[in-house]
Amino acid sequence: MAGRDGTKRTRLMVGIALGMLAAAMILFAGCTKNDSAPAPADDTGPATMAEAGHETPPPPPEAEKPKPTPSDLPTADPNRIIPSGPGGMAGRPAAEVMKLVEEKVTTAEDLPKFFSSSVFDNPELERLPINENSVIADIGAGTGALEVYLLLHKMPFKKIYAVDTDEPSIELGKAILERYFPESAGKIEWVHSEYEDVKLPADSIDLGILINAHFFVPSLVKEPYKLNIARQCLTTVGRALKPDGEVYVYQNIYIAGKPAHTFREIDPPLLDEAVDEMGQQFKTAGFDIKSKDAMETCECAFFRLGKYGK
Repeated sequence: MAGRDGTKRTRLMVGIALGMLAAAMILFAGCTKNDSAPAPADDTGPATMAEAGHETPPPPPEAEKPKPTPSDLPTADPNRIIPSGPGGMAGRPAAEVMKLVEEKVTTAEDLPKFFSSSVFDNPELERLPINENSVIADIGAGTGALEVYLLLHKMPFKKIYAVDTDEPSIELGKAILERYFPESAGKIEWVHSEYEDVKLPADSIDLGILINAHFFVPSLVKEPYKLNIARQCLTTVGRALKPDGEVYVYQNIYIAGKPAHTFREIDPPLLDEAVDEMGQQFKTAGFDIKSKDAMETCECAFFRLGKYGK
């Protein structure tokens, strides 16, 4: 009797277990089908997962954008030489830009209108203290706007170091001078510099000129490590100066990272602060500020620098 009861209980338990397994399989099949089917629209429910009390999943990562090719880059007025953008000339090879220049420019006197540079609009440059014995360094020469200015104005000099970090710009500058000023190209030595070092011999220059070089302007270059690199560069400019040499700086004023088109747009305290910030960069690099001013004639800050203590 006891054996029969045990057998009945065993059969009952096996039956219950089999029933539970079958129910689980049916439930699993139903869940799998629901996961693959689109959820029905529910106009009455919350609009987003966040509103429903759930975290919103992060958006899928965007595909990496391909790097622009020269043909993809924006091109400005085709009648101008553009010394900005990748490679110095909106991504174009120097030889290609030079062909454009030769098509548009017949004589050297036509060159200024094809340069995107404020050099030709700066009347203060006529007062540069240079003579036939002057050795000059053009720091941040780009494609040679200052060199063209000096040659067109027949200002005398013995030699110019045209210094820049961008090789394509240097190649274009060389080509322009050789094409339009063949008799003077030999007086200009192009120097491919580094950001930390202008690569000039010590005590070699009478006058350094920086026109809108930008790399030392605190309102534009906010990262401390970049400002430190700028000071290293300026220090190498000072090292290249002869004992009685000077550096002339003409720098557009920037307030909050934006150029001020006229000084009337700037409150005097802000103007003074911008000039003082640039001046501090020169002092930290070891220069003595002989004079400084905010000139309305060129809409720029002007500094005349000498070696510290000279």
